[in-house]
Amino acid sequence: MSRRSASIIINVSNYVKPAIELIRQLHSNPTNSGPSILAFITTIVNESGRLYAVTDVITIPVIPGLARGSVVTVDVNFTPQIISQLTISDQPQSTASQDPGPPSTISGSCTWFFPFEVCTEWEETKVIAQSSDAPLPLVITYIGPSNQYPHSASYTYEVDESAEVAISTSTSSYIGFDMSLAVPTSSGEPFIEVPGPGYGWSTSTSSSTMLLNYQCFFHDSLTSNEPSSVCGYGNPTSSTTQQQLPDFGSNGGLMSINIYGTEYILNYTEYECTYYLGIAQLGCEAINYSYSAWFAPSTAGNGQWSAGGYIDTNPTAQSTWLSKLVYALASGNLLKYQPITSTYGPASFYRITSLTLVSSGSSNEYAVGIPAAAICYLMGIDCPPQVDYLTVGIDLSSTSYVNAVYNLVSSTEAPSSNVYFCDPGYYELNENVYIQNLQGYYPVPMMIAEPNPAPFCLSQPIYFIRPINATNTK
Repeated sequence: MSRRSASIIINVSNYVKPAIELIRQLHSNPTNSGPSILAFITTIVNESGRLYAVTDVITIPVIPGLARGSVVTVDVNFTPQIISQLTISDQPQSTASQDPGPPSTISGSCTWFFPFEVCTEWEETKVIAQSSDAPLPLVITYIGPSNQYPHSASYTYEVDESAEVAISTSTSSYIGFDMSLAVPTSSGEPFIEVPGPGYGWSTSTSSSTMLLNYQCFFHDSLTSNEPSSVCGYGNPTSSTTQQQLPDFGSNGGLMSINIYGTEYILNYTEYECTYYLGIAQLGCEAINYSYSAWFAPSTAGNGQWSAGGYIDTNPTAQSTWLSKLVYALASGNLLKYQPITSTYGPASFYRITSLTLVSSGSSNEYAVGIPAAAICYLMGIDCPPQVDYLTVGIDLSSTSYVNAVYNLVSSTEAPSSNVYFCDPGYYELNENVYIQNLQGYYPVPMMIAEPNPAPFCLSQPIYFIRPINATNTK
């Protein structure tokens, strides 16, 4: 089934009021920010006498303050990614919930096969998790315990993390948070698609906007005599919104910078309904379903994204949402480790940045993935396993003549200059994801960093982000 085109006309008159209400709940500005419209493009085709529903998904950014009128027309060229064979069934159609946020019902297309009319529709069948204060970890660093090779806790002085996102342009521009969809398949591995931004901002002419400038200093109590670990906007030691955190010690540490906001984990179901002469409904059948992650950050009092630091000082116990999230990702064959170099040192520090991750071959549109399932572990919700595959990405691709700053950093300082960093690296999703706007598959690295400081490096180093009792080998 080849590439197809579609013209969509969407009446957004019912979109503007709830969109503005959501924007104000996030303490943002409706004149330059807003949620996107999620559109499932579905049509019916007849190939070799069999009916198929072919589907793709896009997001359409609409800023309420910049919209004119109540109708948006979009021309789309798309390659169907979700293909389902249709049959007639007498199963009743379920009722979609009416929770605010992402759309609860999305109408597909109808096709005549006289005297029958076949129509499709996507419905939100369940809100799996929802919070107005959900954490999204931008940067994660792991330091292993002192009693196991590479004994990293004994050879770390301080871990500095920083997250900076800014945008500056000479013309009108857009930056957004990309959402993702996970569609279960017969192979057991879900098909992951990135349809586009779920929430975004538009910058006006000749403007410069600092969306986030946040930093954390995490200290090692075994080697450091510094005051307690601290986080804050700009320079944490002088920040007026300073956040004090405990130091890590012999058990190592798992630490992160998170942004906070409204997040939804949703289940959508695709239905096919058959009508006789377009009037009498013969039946509806669920033919496909997907999980999706949607996130919009709250705004702090300084106008930047709401952010904060977090540390788990005994990660192998898996007693916090952060360690549960990371161990679930690592143990479920969702991630693969990407060493940057085999051995670095002797040296006094090592730095891993998002620029390194971008050079790995990921797209500019979705350069770094941010794990979206943290909300499940924070709230103690038993989310479906496919949800762990969902990520959120920062989208800068639609900007025009833009100088965008998107920099995530994990820097590990050693107590001396005689420390080695053994196979330092990061993790990325084990499977490439399909990015709709680019019509292709790309890797999605995550800023989950392992510097692995040690007194020496073995030929086959151990990566400790593993479940308890796992084999400690490559």
